[in-house]
Amino acid sequence: MNNDSISKINEIISKYFEEHDTDWIPAKDLMPALIQGGIFNKDNKKGLPLRKLLRSLDKNNTLDQIPCVHAERNEKTIYWYIVKEGAAYTPTNAIPTITNRQKALNAIENSDETFVLNLCDEILNQTAVRKFTFDFLLGDMHKNSKSRTKLPIDAYYKELKLAIEFEGYFKEEVAKEGFLDSTRASKIDIYKQRKKDYLEKKEIKLITINYKSFDCDENGAIDREATNIPLILNGKLRDFKS
Repeated sequence: MNNDSISKINEIISKYFEEHDTDWIPAKDLMPALIQGGIFNKDNKKGLPLRKLLRSLDKNNTLDQIPCVHAERNEKTIYWYIVKEGAAYTPTNAIPTITNRQKALNAIENSDETFVLNLCDEILNQTAVRKFTFDFLLGDMHKNSKSRTKLPIDAYYKELKLAIEFEGYFKEEVAKEGFLDSTRASKIDIYKQRKKDYLEKKEIKLITINYKSFDCDENGAIDREATNIPLILNGKLRDFKS
């Protein structure tokens, strides 16, 4: 986000506190004003666009560009607040202890898979169903010889008859490093091919997006600031854009 946009955000914050009798608000509560001001096109997951911006500034040690931001840090989680100039953030409740389930949800929200699929949603101007399952796409029979598990697709656009699978570092590299036994590693390959074959029979296009298509760090994490990401994804999705 450029300096003009940051300046606009600061103006919107100043105007908000001029019009509201409060010393601070959760950052998500500012989203309607930011959308109205043209900073973001829409909200997602109760303030995710703003949280992503603040995390990026925080990562680059430039959070002071928005002086009214206050970060309450709890283990690996940050709670963001907007504080009126000259006022102080005074929490009314203790910051809740994060549960294991919430940790898992946060990990999913912050994953490269979610990052890439959110961009696909924006490019296609549609919202995919995540971890979608088909009645006809099943895993092998369980040991009880009675049941089979539906194989999930990372993202499915029903109107477009388009399925997307994201192959992140874990999916591709963990098996190679020996963290999975040979049977489970082989099963992953079998299921990948099964998804491709079965979806093709139903005339559903399957696009696989591999993390190696992007600039990554030594741990396989995508560099989300890389300017070529939209170009890469637009190329992969060009046949489905309206």
